[in-house]
Amino acid sequence: MALLGKLAENIEPNMFETAVIEAQKRNDVETCIQLDRFSKSLYIPKTVRTFEVLAKAYSGDVAALRELMKTAESPLTKAFAKAVLEAAALAKDVDLVVEVFERADTADASALRAFAEAAASNAVALGTKAAREAPGGGAASAGHNAKGLATQTSEIRALGRAGDLAGATTLFERLPMTGGRAGTTALNSIIDACVECGDLKAAHGYVAKALQRGLADAATFNTMMKGLLAAGKEAEAEQFLEEISKAGVQATQASYHGLLHARVLAGDRRGAWSIVGRMRAAGVGPNAVTCSILLKLVAAPGHASDVSKIMQLVGAVEDPIDEVLLSSILDACLKTGHLDLLSEVLARNSTVALTSPMYGSMIKAFGMKRDLPRVWGIWHQMHTRRGQPTAVKLGCLM
Repeated sequence: MALLGKLAENIEPNMFETAVIEAQKRNDVETCIQLDRFSKSLYIPKTVRTFEVLAKAYSGDVAALRELMKTAESPLTKAFAKAVLEAAALAKDVDLVVEVFERADTADASALRAFAEAAASNAVALGTKAAREAPGGGAASAGHNAKGLATQTSEIRALGRAGDLAGATTLFERLPMTGGRAGTTALNSIIDACVECGDLKAAHGYVAKALQRGLADAATFNTMMKGLLAAGKEAEAEQFLEEISKAGVQATQASYHGLLHARVLAGDRRGAWSIVGRMRAAGVGPNAVTCSILLKLVAAPGHASDVSKIMQLVGAVEDPIDEVLLSSILDACLKTGHLDLLSEVLARNSTVALTSPMYGSMIKAFGMKRDLPRVWGIWHQMHTRRGQPTAVKLGCLM
């Protein structure tokens, strides 16, 4: 692992981008896949261009595209969204088209809609005669339905954010009654619009419809709970959390994070840890976000026991520790004087990319504890990662 970490330090994102582009030019999909796996194992950040090239390389592999989508930040860039839409049209994958429009920037909706229409038309032109003559119109029908549902659910959410619930409701009522993932996406879009507009009664009605039709998923409940918590109705949000398991739906970390954050803001330590216990009892493992929320509980030296418990969770999460979580850990360790725990985290996550302020804060923290070996160790790490010795960092070192 130490050798791999050292190797990762010497690989710039632009270098990785160049390798992926060359593999894609040769239509070498296998090499693209290997490079993608390599970047994940070494936590090498992907550039925007790298995501776009990989999306084109995976055009014939919907499963690989979905995995790539999971690692892309929202909102999706227009070029990346187009690459995925083109592949989805060829694969006639309605769900993937829906997901793209859900995660794309609303400002790009119009341009992406036009592109989706063109992609659907191209899919028809390139399809076989059997596909064109299939019941329901084959590729043409699939492309049209995918484009129509994806764009309309995206517009429903946009209308909700704009405060136009009447417009969102009208558009939703025009959608055909459908089941499966498409039906769930449609209902979730109108629930989201209702919550954005503060109409919890209407949102509750659509949740009931989703349950009646067997279309409710974790996002259905999570969105409703978000609205209830925003309205200060924590007890009702608790009831919805209980309903998730009764409905046979697997809760997610996000299902608990709203309530957890509410308990943390209220300073209810026992309540916060109780929610973590319920998560684990339900088979939902805490993730990096869970730990970041819990770290907000730490405000004084007397909260050292919380830090120790949180660090146990950090050690168990599958997510790699990013700078945001590391910053929260640093802050908590400073408040409680637990720099020994911070040292352990740094040792286990030596490949985490850090900013200049982060290096400066750590140098200052260990300097205040007169831990010169650690101070020089951090300085050396910063230097090897080409961190520039800014005035702030030099001041901390002094």
